[in-house]
Amino acid sequence: MDTIIVIGSNSFSGATFIDFALAKGSRVIGLSRSSELLDVFLPYKWKDHNNFTFYPFDLNKHLVEITALIQDIKPSYVINFAAQSMVAESWINP
Repeated sequence: MDTIIVIGSNSFSGATFIDFALAKGSRVIGLSRSSELLDVFLPYKWKDHNNFTFYPFDLNKHLVEITALIQDIKPSYVINFAAQSMVAESWINP
């Protein structure tokens, strides 16, 4: 079973990918700076998945914790869906 860390797990793309990966039998660890959204926005919550773990980690504030998690778990893949979609805003709040 592959283990996948998904950064930006609460994004539309991240949540949809997590649902896909879980359906394929992967173990998934989701990381996002915000707490998990309502279930309606997270397709992986629409089914009973036992192989998902969520951590409320912010890339700007929890880099040490994220690095330790990656070193401890040794995932098969790390996939990044974290992004600031507005360029001007990304300069103010990277």
